[in-house]
Amino acid sequence: MSKLLMIVPSRERPNGVEELWQTFRDTASPGSYLCIATDDDDPTNYRPLPGCIMETGPRLGMIGTLNAAAIKYASRFDVIGFAGDDHRFRTKGWDTAYVETIREMGGGIVYGNDLLQGQNLPTQVACSGSIITALGYMVPPELQHMYADNFWRDLGLSIGRLRYLPDVIIEHMHYSVGKSEHDEGYDRVAALIHADEASYAKYQAERFEDDVDRARKAVNA
Repeated sequence: MSKLLMIVPSRERPNGVEELWQTFRDTASPGSYLCIATDDDDPTNYRPLPGCIMETGPRLGMIGTLNAAAIKYASRFDVIGFAGDDHRFRTKGWDTAYVETIREMGGGIVYGNDLLQGQNLPTQVACSGSIITALGYMVPPELQHMYADNFWRDLGLSIGRLRYLPDVIIEHMHYSVGKSEHDEGYDRVAALIHADEASYAKYQAERFEDDVDRARKAVNA
C-alpha cells in the first residue's frame, strides 16, 4: 500500500493546477501521489501532468468529486488528503510529516498551516484511509463545498485524533487576501454558504455522533 494520496478537485482552473502540481513535485517524497479530479463537462483543458493521477467524472460539485475519488483510493493508500486548487505546497517533506504524525497517533486527522486560517480550520487536510472507508465518504455528502474543514476539525477533536503542524506550510492562495485573482469559481462557492451552513447543522444534529463512533472504531481497530 502506498503511503499518501492528495486529492485536488478542480474546475476551470488548469493553470492553477499546474502551479500546484509544480509545488507538489518540488516538496513531496517518493511514494506520495497527487490526484487531480475534474468534471467531464469542464470547458477548459487540463493536460496530463507527469506522475499525477488524473480523474475525470460527472459534475458532482467539489465535495461530491472529492468523495468519489477518496472512496476509490482509500483502500490503496494509508493516508488520503485534500487540497484546493488554490493551495500551494511550501514545506519540503510535508507529506512525510503528515504520514508520520498519523502513524504516531495510531490513525486520525492532520493539517498544516495555510497562512490564512492557521490552526482555526484545516482548509487542507490528510486523514487515515480507514476513516474514509468506515464512513463511506471523506465529507458528509449533504454538503456541496463549504464546511468540509469544520467537519474535519470537529471529527478529529471528537475522536481525540486531530493534530495541527504549524511548521508545515501549505499556503492558501485565496483571492480575499490578495494572493490570487477573483474568478467565477469563488462566486460559485459564495452562493453555497448559507445552504451548506444549514446542511451541516442538520448533519451535526442527526448523524454526526454516529460518524464519530464509526471513526473511533476505525482508528482503534
